[in-house]
Amino acid sequence: MPTVSRFRGAGQLVGEAKLITPTSAVRTRCLTRTVTLTCDARYFNVLLRRRPDVQLALLRSLEERNRSDELIYTMATRPPLERVSRLLAHLADTAGVPDPRTSPQTVISGLTQKDIAAALQMAISTTENAIRTLRYHGVVEARYRQFIVRNVEELRHFAGT
Repeated sequence: MPTVSRFRGAGQLVGEAKLITPTSAVRTRCLTRTVTLTCDARYFNVLLRRRPDVQLALLRSLEERNRSDELIYTMATRPPLERVSRLLAHLADTAGVPDPRTSPQTVISGLTQKDIAAALQMAISTTENAIRTLRYHGVVEARYRQFIVRNVEELRHFAGT
């Protein structure tokens, strides 16, 4: 069965395919400790029908996320360094936590280079080379299941954004 890897941040809705197609078999795997609130699709659909403002907010959120995903995950023609940098910048913004020891650094926990390669549909060696380049320039530090972004603005420079 094919796997599609996507990284989501705090407060984002996952499993929305269940709202559209009740027989959907979307499975989610979390890389870090995650708190979830579940809502039966039937009840959620009733809420959406009763509160058009909630439905509009959901649609706006999904559209924004769709555009964001396009800028990260569908850039197969872009250089690997740019693609990896874009994903790490996105993760720093959505899932990163300020390093308590040094405030300008952002810690992204839970993922590996293999996870990044799977999400970007790149070879692991290509991903490793891109991360090696970012480490060489002092932008990112790679640890076990953790990336420390030392300079988010410099990372955005590598991402071309």
